[in-house]
Amino acid sequence: MNNTYSFAAWQTEIISQLSGFSKNKPIKILDFGAGSGLLANFMQNAFFNSKVIAVDTDIQKIKIIIDNYPAIKAIHVKNNLPFADNSFDLIYTANTFHHIAKNKQEFWLRELFRVLKKDGKLIILELNPFNLKALYSFKHNPNEKQAQLINPYAFRKKLKQFGKPTLQFHYLNQKSRIIQKMPFGAIYSLVIHQFRSR
Repeated sequence: MNNTYSFAAWQTEIISQLSGFSKNKPIKILDFGAGSGLLANFMQNAFFNSKVIAVDTDIQKIKIIIDNYPAIKAIHVKNNLPFADNSFDLIYTANTFHHIAKNKQEFWLRELFRVLKKDGKLIILELNPFNLKALYSFKHNPNEKQAQLINPYAFRKKLKQFGKPTLQFHYLNQKSRIIQKMPFGAIYSLVIHQFRSR
């Protein structure tokens, strides 16, 4: 299994644990910013009784998903999410928001909360700018030239208008207990499962 597949498998495990949903339970899942669909495919296999819908603003990425993962419903989005309010039990987005311009991030967050069920859960995964290896890989990745990593504490503050976000750092090596208390994990998650009245 190459690094890309290993990373997608690891993210799937994190999302599955954070979601709190049984993998047997049929739920409606949205992958926001699905890219080429690898993570969506992992999630579809993990939550085998559920339906994963993948969206992205890049039409070429959507075509790749359609060609490679027929079990995934892939939709090209432009200015909003083409779903009714309160549509999804679980929404996750992995390494997407650092590609979104700062002045557009709040709009897309509002869209995600609009289509999320009131008892649903939003899980955001982002690369950790405090992790030197992640930062080095990010800066030397030609696909990330127009992107900017997001400070996890600033992101958590931005999310507080929507509820009570929990912040957690995730480590590829789970053996070291001392470093677990430091904010140096390769990625971090922000999860909202308690909502203010809308």
